[in-house]
Amino acid sequence: MSKLKQMKEMQIISAGTGALGRDENHRQPFVRIPTKNLSCISTGCFHSVALFKRGDVYGWGFNSNGILGFPEEIENVKYPQEILIMYGDDLCQPIPKIIDVKSGRDFILFLTKEKKVLISSSNESTDFLFEEIKICEPAVALFGFWDPWIVGESGTVYWYDFKKTNRIEKFGPFPFGIPKQIVSIKHSVLLLTTKGETYGMSMKELRPRNFKRDYYVVCDNEDNFSLIESLRDVKIIKISGSIKHFLALSEENKVFAWGENDFGQLGVGDKNDRDDGFVLSTDSGEAKIVDIAAGYFHSILVDSTGHAWGFGSAHNGQTMLGKMMIGEEKNSLIPNIESAVSAYCGGYFSYILIGDSPLPEAGTLSLICKKGKKHHSKHSLKIDKCLLS
Repeated sequence: MSKLKQMKEMQIISAGTGALGRDENHRQPFVRIPTKNLSCISTGCFHSVALFKRGDVYGWGFNSNGILGFPEEIENVKYPQEILIMYGDDLCQPIPKIIDVKSGRDFILFLTKEKKVLISSSNESTDFLFEEIKICEPAVALFGFWDPWIVGESGTVYWYDFKKTNRIEKFGPFPFGIPKQIVSIKHSVLLLTTKGETYGMSMKELRPRNFKRDYYVVCDNEDNFSLIESLRDVKIIKISGSIKHFLALSEENKVFAWGENDFGQLGVGDKNDRDDGFVLSTDSGEAKIVDIAAGYFHSILVDSTGHAWGFGSAHNGQTMLGKMMIGEEKNSLIPNIESAVSAYCGGYFSYILIGDSPLPEAGTLSLICKKGKKHHSKHSLKIDKCLLS
């Protein structure tokens, strides 16, 4: 048999609620999306998007206030449907070719062939389904989750307040060059460099409206990115987070976790929060982890043998371990999963990709890695603030 015939057919298994891409009571939990020429998948809170190599984008899930780019009267898109992107005052202009996408909690970023960034969101105050975020330079990468983050060709990072003010805050450029990842959750943000160093910052100064109650922050600093001390000697290759916990995957296939742990989503053997620093996640035993995904109150891990693990809240079945009432959660190897290569988590749902190799990370398809300079000796990176109209 030829190697081509031996290749595992790519499939996407879904569980939970919010954006399953299939009938929720279907016995075979496969998302109804073609996988041929699929470039990447990106998940939001209750929605998902998929980008194909020819530039078309499909979306599914809840279409809150037109977040998926469909008319607002369409509340739920059960199966993946193509998104037709038109923006600006002249809606008759040709549909732009999309070369990258990134979903956030309640927004979607689109990168055009011309390196412009478009956004759709659940924000009721917008006049159009799609609007351009003008950063005054070509964009090369898109990040999230709680907020939109955009990286320009210069290496400058832009944070965009799409909820209230439409203001843009500028960070960098940084000594280490273009970041590998940026993930913001409700109160904190992490930045991962191409060398595996992890920086963090509190979001209190940028988004004070979310800090009215008790909260944890990954770093106390509010106006600069600082090295995460608990990960100082650990080379991290991926970070994930969505609301109040982070996961970090090391080059040595170990998982480190931080944040709230009410449902055991950190995988540390108990349900106590970890707010003093990142700790080793141990519930997957000696398994070598190759991918991580963090939902609102659950986590999915994929190991080197093609098996997957579910941690945390299973009230909607999002850990793929069956539906469990609050207090009945268990962290365990997910049964009947083989040949898994990657995982994705939305707010209350999960996907596991079955196949031979993972897809590229959404938001980084056109990213050109540049060799950074030596890190700042004080491990602190000041924000360069500006307001762009």
